[in-house]
Amino acid sequence: MNPADIRPVRRLRPGDTVRLVSPCSPPDPHRVETGVRMLRGWGLRTEVAWDGGERPPEIRAAEMQQALESPGVHAVLVTRAGKGAEELLPLLDFSVLERQPKPVCGFSDVTFLHHAIAAAVRRPSFHTPELAWSVRLNGEHSAASLRETLLGEASGLQAGQGVVRSRGPAVTGRLRGGNLSALARIDATAAAKGDILFLEELRETPQTVGELLNRITARGHLAGVSAVVFGQFVECGDAEQLRAVLDDWCERSVQTVLAGIPAGHGVEQETMAMGWPVSVEPATGTLSYVSSPTDAGLTW
Repeated sequence: MNPADIRPVRRLRPGDTVRLVSPCSPPDPHRVETGVRMLRGWGLRTEVAWDGGERPPEIRAAEMQQALESPGVHAVLVTRAGKGAEELLPLLDFSVLERQPKPVCGFSDVTFLHHAIAAAVRRPSFHTPELAWSVRLNGEHSAASLRETLLGEASGLQAGQGVVRSRGPAVTGRLRGGNLSALARIDATAAAKGDILFLEELRETPQTVGELLNRITARGHLAGVSAVVFGQFVECGDAEQLRAVLDDWCERSVQTVLAGIPAGHGVEQETMAMGWPVSVEPATGTLSYVSSPTDAGLTW
């Protein structure tokens, strides 16, 4: 896919309706209430399509599909990741996002949905914190990043301390990827030459991280990749052992590496447009959008 062919989604504005959905694990209702209060504080109207408890995949998929297809819903926000997104893929049709280009937001297990969206339409989706909002992990900085991306004109992200050393020349390409464990179960059907691969992980050992990296390589996720971007690797064992595993894989796989992007399972998670053209500059530690992934002029 040519990055120039990818088109933005509609930018949110005060008064818009956003729907919180739970296609994965059931969320904590108190965290959902926290997320709802935050969104309403931004002038958004909220709908919560969940009444508590475990539900079969058919019900969760129908809830998600209804949010995607409803003209009155302007963004679809996943409350919690966990598990369960993979089994919904045969039941979901993301082609409606070409006719109603709305943001779909989430992370971790939602990697399955991000990948399916990238394969189905030429629109971005958004790697965001869970909207069952955790005040322990995400404070004002995370909230500002989410708000700026969905209601404003975000420019990109600035890397901090990374799990490995950033290096290599600046490159531009379409950003894709997500949670390493999820990607290891996905064939790279949405891959394209020049893509930039983002990876983050939670609670794996350095050894299992190495095994997962080998699996995503075998599934084609490195084919044609121009750079690798590392986000947050949280509770992944000894830092030096993890660095050695990641460095070894990078040396064999790619020239340009940017580490320390604040997205994943850590604190103060920032929002990032997936499936969107970005420029990566290791020398300055920046991941910049080539253009805004949202457009205030879009409607349906």
